Amino acid sequence: MALLNENPPLNSDDEEQIATESLGEPDAIYRIGRRAKIKAIVGISLVVIGLIINYVWWFHRPMRFSIHELHFRIWPLAIGIGLLWFVYRNRGLRVMLFPTGILRLKAGETESVPWEAIQTLRIHSDHNTPDYRWGENRQLIECWITPMVPLIQVWNCWLEIDREGATPLRFTPAVENFPELATKIQQVVFAKRWPALFEELSQGKSVEFGDISISTRGLTQNERFLAWSELQEMKILGRNLTIKKQGSWRTWLAKEIPAIPNFHLFLGLIAVLGDYEVKAEDEATPVRKSQKDRANE
Repeated sequence: MALLNENPPLNSDDEEQIATESLGEPDAIYRIGRRAKIKAIVGISLVVIGLIINYVWWFHRPMRFSIHELHFRIWPLAIGIGLLWFVYRNRGLRVMLFPTGILRLKAGETESVPWEAIQTLRIHSDHNTPDYRWGENRQLIECWITPMVPLIQVWNCWLEIDREGATPLRFTPAVENFPELATKIQQVVFAKRWPALFEELSQGKSVEFGDISISTRGLTQNERFLAWSELQEMKILGRNLTIKKQGSWRTWLAKEIPAIPNFHLFLGLIAVLGDYEVKAEDEATPVRKSQKDRANE
């Protein structure tokens, strides 16, 4: 999947048309939309409010130091400038998904990522909801994480792709329907990587997810081992994953989700090997189900 020619410079609409002519109709296109305009309006409003607050504080009252007043004067400006910078640096953004890979167009920049070049995905969000899709024969077909887009601190939500021989490529809620974009990317990577994982497991190997490894016997982290039969609870709390062991009141593992590469594949293996579907903190407590139980549903 070759990069587009950028000589002379083209706008995003022209690049999108050339990409479609060269690569065919994309499966999906994600663009800057109404939310970006709302972010810009909120950002301008916060900057104006921050300037007014600072003007009043400096010129119409005694300048006494107070930590509360300091926050009141700084945060509207800081958040407003952050929102405006976020909108500016993503102007003209397009993300196009093709059967062969991903194409991202942004302000004269073009980056293409073949699906086969993706090594790991990392997802970052303050709230993550796992979803599973099982086939008719009760085999896991898909597993993905749906991120929640924050209203203000949109820069704290992203999906990052690690590629061989290239810098990581990060996707943010700058585009409309970011949760859908993140879901589609995870689903394609899952379909391409899932069979290879089971091939490794069938050969008696472990699958590595950072410092955590998964085998047919259980989980290992820094020489600590947890057999599947000892797994009591695994839950997502905000952006953290917690694991508890049967017979122990202490948490066996607490780790931030962005630190676990290919987290959707990690949860898929937990569901199949450990018979455990992980839930978010605001969902009902999960019930362990064996493959036999699923077959009878």
